[in-house]
Amino acid sequence: MKNIKAYNQRMQKSLIDKLFFIPRVDSEVYVDFGCADGTLLGFMKDNFPEHIYVGFEVSAVQLEIAHEKFPDITFTDSWSEILSCIEGKNATLILSSVIHEIYSYTSAAEIKQFWNRVFSSGFKHIVIRDMSISENYMNEIIDLETVANIRRNPEHKQYLKEFEAKWGKISIGINYLHWLLKYTYHENWETELSENYLPLPTEKLLEQIPEQYRIDYLSTFTLPWTRSKALETFGVDLKIPSHIKMIATLK
Repeated sequence: MKNIKAYNQRMQKSLIDKLFFIPRVDSEVYVDFGCADGTLLGFMKDNFPEHIYVGFEVSAVQLEIAHEKFPDITFTDSWSEILSCIEGKNATLILSSVIHEIYSYTSAAEIKQFWNRVFSSGFKHIVIRDMSISENYMNEIIDLETVANIRRNPEHKQYLKEFEAKWGKISIGINYLHWLLKYTYHENWETELSENYLPLPTEKLLEQIPEQYRIDYLSTFTLPWTRSKALETFGVDLKIPSHIKMIATLK
């Protein structure tokens, strides 16, 4: 079970970067899929009150928190209600740090349902920001000095042992990046350890975009906080792109 408070505080990091789409789309309705405690929508409503904001969340605990924090925003666990909110309107669906959770915690049938909801519900824009690694880096061999620097750190030694037992050696690109994205989250470590941060290579993610949508914006990048923290903690310079930002628009 996640520590909800710690999880929500973590999700609030890089909030401004998560709103990269604001100058690039203009919709009547914004729907945040997996909205957690509603912080992203609350920030948007404070700054752009002329739009309609709706949060979709399956966690009853998170819904209760969101309703309490932002009583003037609609939060629901009903997809039918989402469809009613966007019917006949120019709507944007926000997928912020949620795709990797869908792949970590749901079945193949539920993943299929997820993508069907994303692309078959009539949203004008689909906004994606999540962790992602290109297939070009997945099997890259990490140099021995970099691996040794990580292994020498005593604070994270036990966590690294548990990580490699679950995911494999950090001498391989995907595991190296996965570790550097994950190692700081000690408070929810058991849950974070089991979660697959990189379930879908960038190329496979792009294959999910159907023909009726075009990609208007695409950026892959190394998260500055993750890079600086890796340098501070282990003395290693992470250069593998760790995240993707994308906007797909209905043609």
